[in-house]
Amino acid sequence: AGPRMQILNSVSMLPWAMKPIIGLVSDAVPIAGLSKAPYVITASVVGVAGCAALGVVPHDFLDVEQAVACCFLMQLQFSTCDLLAEAKYSERMQAKPKHGPELLTFVWFGIQLGGLIGVALGGVILKFLGVKAVYQMAVIPAALILLPAGANYLGEDSMGTAEITKARQKLAEEKEVCIL
Repeated sequence: AGPRMQILNSVSMLPWAMKPIIGLVSDAVPIAGLSKAPYVITASVVGVAGCAALGVVPHDFLDVEQAVACCFLMQLQFSTCDLLAEAKYSERMQAKPKHGPELLTFVWFGIQLGGLIGVALGGVILKFLGVKAVYQMAVIPAALILLPAGANYLGEDSMGTAEITKARQKLAEEKEVCIL
C-alpha cells in the first residue's frame, strides 16, 4: 500500500512539475490575445470542479483514482495561478523596481495569512463537519479567482497577430529554455 500511496500522491502533485510546460504553452498559445487570464480561468474552473466533486460526490461513488484525479485538477489550478500570478508581478516589479519589495511583502503576507486561516479552520471543520465539508468550503475561495481574472485585474493587453508571432519567435530563439 505504501508504494501505491506514493504513486497516487505523485500523480496528484504532478501539476507543480508541469509549471514550465504551462508557462511555455501560455506564452506560445495566447487565447483571444491573452496569455494569462484564459489559462487562470480554465485551470480554476477545472480546479473548482475537482474540489466540488470531492465535497459532494458520496464516498461510495468516488474511487481512489477518481479522488486523485480531483486532487490533480485542484493542484493544476493552484500551480497555474501561482505561476501566472508570479509572472505578472515579476513584470510589474521590472516596470517599477522601487515598489518591488512592497509588492513581494504584500504577496507573501497574503499567502501566509491564507495558510494560517486554512490551518486554523481545517482541524475544526474536520472534527465537527467531516472531510467533505472541508472541500465544500474550499470551493468558495478557489472560485474567487474567477472574478478578478475574468475582469482582467491582471491588466493584460490583448495581443495582435504580429505580437503573438513576435512572442513565438522569441520562444523559438530560446530553445535551451524550452528543452530544460
